[in-house]
Amino acid sequence: MFIIRAYGKEAFWEAFETFLQNHYAYDPTQTLLIINGDGAGWITACREYFRERAFFTMDRFHVARSMKQLMKSHPRFRYMRRALKNYQVETLLLELNSAVGTMDTPEEEEKLAHFLAFLTHHQETIKDYRSWLQEKGVDTTAYRPMGSAEAMMNQSISQTIKKWKSMEQKRRHEHGTFVDWVEG
Repeated sequence: MFIIRAYGKEAFWEAFETFLQNHYAYDPTQTLLIINGDGAGWITACREYFRERAFFTMDRFHVARSMKQLMKSHPRFRYMRRALKNYQVETLLLELNSAVGTMDTPEEEEKLAHFLAFLTHHQETIKDYRSWLQEKGVDTTAYRPMGSAEAMMNQSISQTIKKWKSMEQKRRHEHGTFVDWVEG
């Protein structure tokens, strides 16, 4: 697992690919990439850059957190959670759609509408990355679900990330393109 940050004028995904080429046996014609993120536009741009060589998967932590904040008191919440956990995208969207019109306030209805639109737009990214790899001929028997490795991230890596965030603006203006990484 890597946490990658790029700064400077070179496009992020170009800088990332350069980093892979310089540090690993990365072959742009053969290597398949799994990219996990929160759905921000700059992250999902990986799909245009890498095309069929990469699979973008929505970070399940962010989806689960947003869903819990919005739906935790809804009577169907546990079914929604189960559908997300089991990569049942159609069931998840069906459950969320069934909640439309049942929220306590107009503000919650609006938040649900936005969340549902976001997930509907990105529904292919909620699927299990292993199924994409299997379609590419990769044996995923020993692969763990996305999130397992991230959950094992230790506290020192988390603290390092917090320090990076606080220095981000200053570094962005002072340095050319470079990539920092934490490997764990």
